[in-house]
Amino acid sequence: MNNTKELKWFQILMWICIAVTVASFFGSISFELYVDNVFDREVCFEPKCMENFTKIFKDVPPIVNGVVQFLSYIFAIAGVYLALKTYVSNLDAIKTNIHLSHLNSFRSYIELEASRFETISWKSINLFKWYNLACPKSTIGDIGVSQEYMAVINQINEQILRSNKISKASNNGIAFDYQQHQGEMIKIFKKLGVNVSRMPRNNYYEVEGIVLDFIQKVNEEFFRMPASTQIHTRKYH
Repeated sequence: MNNTKELKWFQILMWICIAVTVASFFGSISFELYVDNVFDREVCFEPKCMENFTKIFKDVPPIVNGVVQFLSYIFAIAGVYLALKTYVSNLDAIKTNIHLSHLNSFRSYIELEASRFETISWKSINLFKWYNLACPKSTIGDIGVSQEYMAVINQINEQILRSNKISKASNNGIAFDYQQHQGEMIKIFKKLGVNVSRMPRNNYYEVEGIVLDFIQKVNEEFFRMPASTQIHTRKYH
């Protein structure tokens, strides 16, 4: 719609330029005829009369040429402006298409993969929250993974390492505050848009493992994240 409006104004400008050029031509002729009192002279077709008549209009071509050159500059500038506006508009459309295509691909991928995990329902996943955290600049055509998303993955790994360390330091390998661990992991999962509820120890451990595998699969297959961001192995129970 904006392009149509710009084109309409461009066409109006073109007709204005043509009108000004024609008006300048006839205006300069009328001016020369008025200044030299041509209408008050007798009709004469002799060579000398014709030569004098021609001299009257010697200033008309330069005037018209100057007007045409000036208007051509304006017309050229307007043409460049319209071309630039069209380019920017098309570029915005391309970026929007990239964003929508990538977002729809993410939605389809999450729904498909979630169906393969028995304990994960795609309805418990906030797709937009996860996607916007991972690709906040997708609306401008940049679908690279953000540093903020990498930071959340690092938080998951840090929490796993802390729990591994506490579990290893205990006598039986399991004497760590699993409720606190659950609370921390649930908060981190929520940052991704993955909602996990508190559960009994063994049930939560199983669900947490499935969620971590799911996140790792998304990171590897969809976001193509490097191996250095791989989620660590759990050594607590």
